[in-house]
Amino acid sequence: MVQLEHGADGPGDTIRALLLALPGAPAACDGAPMMNHPEQSLHLAAFEVKIPGDPVPQGRGKAARWRSRDGREGIAVRDPQKSRDWKGRAQALMLAELERQGLAVPLVPAGEAVELVVVALYRCPRSEERKRDPRPLRPHLKRGDLDNIVKAVKDAGTGVLWVDDSQVWRVSAEKLIAAQGEPGRVKIAVIRASQQSEGGPVGASGNER
Repeated sequence: MVQLEHGADGPGDTIRALLLALPGAPAACDGAPMMNHPEQSLHLAAFEVKIPGDPVPQGRGKAARWRSRDGREGIAVRDPQKSRDWKGRAQALMLAELERQGLAVPLVPAGEAVELVVVALYRCPRSEERKRDPRPLRPHLKRGDLDNIVKAVKDAGTGVLWVDDSQVWRVSAEKLIAAQGEPGRVKIAVIRASQQSEGGPVGASGNER
């Protein structure tokens, strides 16, 4: 388990800790953990983007029966509005960051493996704030399943970060409450297999861990 510590982008950001904990990641830089050297590049992350605001887990779709004028019938499942709104905003921010960096869309072509890192941080509830002893970064243990947060990220990334989410072969994720006073956000990193090792994705050599 990655220790909850201050990241290179400020207190509460643990995405670099997650990246450095992955197999094949450089453990140190100049004799100290790379997290203490924000000026150093990770070399692993092909792409990083931050989605401001609390995470929004993928909601359960609502089924509705439909009938066409020619007599055909079926059932359509409609995405909840809250999920659609978050994924639309996330996708727009992903596209904007790709454009800013001059990267192709989709970032990873079909047939190439992708490793996904997600750090989901909820804003500290006001009811839990403390004036004398501000609440630190900690695990989020309430509703909002991590699997569904990752599902929303994967849906948003389809067609933008990768062609199909079946390309995501490994996910590293954490669900946290941000340190008191910090905003909620979702930090996403995409690691391409071609950047992990010359022989393919890390762990693809057949050696079990």
